[in-house]
Amino acid sequence: MSDVKIEIDFLPVGDGAKSGDAIAIRYGDDNELFIHVVDGGTQESGETLVNHINKYYDNPAWIDNLVCTHGDDDHSSGLRTVIENFNVGKIWMNRPWLYASELTHKFKGAWTAEGLRRNIRDAFPILAEIEDMANERGIIIEEAFQGKRIGPFIIASPSRHFYLSLIPHFSRTPEPVEQAKEGFSFLRFLGEAGRSVAYAASNLVPDSWDFEYLPGGETAASNESSIVQYMHFGDIRVMLTGDAGLEALNHATDFLHHNGYETKCMDIIQIPHHGSRRNISTELLNRLIGSSICKNGSSGVAYASASAGNSDHPRKRVLNAFTRRGYRTHSTEGTTKGYNHNIPMKPGWSSAVPHPFYDHVEESS
Repeated sequence: MSDVKIEIDFLPVGDGAKSGDAIAIRYGDDNELFIHVVDGGTQESGETLVNHINKYYDNPAWIDNLVCTHGDDDHSSGLRTVIENFNVGKIWMNRPWLYASELTHKFKGAWTAEGLRRNIRDAFPILAEIEDMANERGIIIEEAFQGKRIGPFIIASPSRHFYLSLIPHFSRTPEPVEQAKEGFSFLRFLGEAGRSVAYAASNLVPDSWDFEYLPGGETAASNESSIVQYMHFGDIRVMLTGDAGLEALNHATDFLHHNGYETKCMDIIQIPHHGSRRNISTELLNRLIGSSICKNGSSGVAYASASAGNSDHPRKRVLNAFTRRGYRTHSTEGTTKGYNHNIPMKPGWSSAVPHPFYDHVEESS
């Protein structure tokens, strides 16, 4: 499969403190190319995504697979615009209200299955709208759980069991019973504003190549529910992480390694959650991509989707961690960043300059 063709484009989403994801992928060979869209960002970036696909992917009428990694608006909103503008083969997304009958005992109050289903669906209006649009157009919506395949991609996380364990801890679902809270961080019960804690990026401390302090931290349950995708296509290995945190990424790593998939020295990896320091740790990175540079001196490319003017993302401490392991790091920050293999560079595009290794990084807390 040495003649495989792949291009992956990370589009800019958001401005200022709020980032999001919108990723367009085209893959195949000389006979056929397929289009795979992962998240659509905001409503505005959804329009940008549609224009990008039309301009650079030969004005297609058809999107083979559309993936909504999780229900946060900065990932799901723009997908409605994609559905409006293309025929879509399948939509891959998890709808938390489908499991209400299994979860009534996880929430405080005397919930019926139907009452809980309506409550949760109403709390996710964009996902509900995508469901309605799919039903109107006859598009199949697939559950996206561990082990399922989307073309050459395999879903590494979440498993069905893991996903259902997270639903009671989504900020939009009713308050869980005390037993359901066991094993989950208090951070998961804070509102959106409480979780969006800003750390002073202006307070920089020295960093060195030989020392890494990256303990990771807790992230929202909705982020941990992100669909993590792994692709081994020809000689190219790709991992897309959404906003997954330590639990989800360790869950994904366990699955991939148990099933014989190689994650060291990947060609492309998405830096999770826009380069947040909470979503990765030294221990996780050592398991997932290795503790040192690959033998050829370059491990691949790591991309962070971060909005222009975002002082918190990507964190320099996180970029340095990938750089230490041989990855050339890039972040969108208002500009589309792309990777291509056996497909010519887009007209007018040029090679992007990766982030350097930063001698000073943000304080760890």
